Amino acid sequence: MLTNDGLGVIIPLMQKEECCRPNDFSESYDRKDDDFMVERKIKLTAKEDVKEFVNEASKCDFDIDIFYNRVIIDAKSILGVLSMDLTRILTVRCNGHDEKFNSYLDKFAVA
Repeated sequence: MLTNDGLGVIIPLMQKEECCRPNDFSESYDRKDDDFMVERKIKLTAKEDVKEFVNEASKCDFDIDIFYNRVIIDAKSILGVLSMDLTRILTVRCNGHDEKFNSYLDKFAVA
């Protein structure tokens, strides 16, 4: 299905089964690609935490993003994550599933 954004640009709409609603902790199952998407709220307080987080994220073979508001950064980029406001609660979105990485995120999880 396509829609017009009012500026003359055609934008494809997502099918209902491809959508997920982010919240404090959510797992959604994409029926098309058999992939999991996990979102977690975390707080990184020190540069050492960022270095360790990026190192662990880099071990995963799927995309991981970290974001707040409209700022979305590749979680495997040390410069990108360091450029974020570390005083904020951040959301990590994993476009795949790795039990070891999910357990690692518990270290920085925000209740």
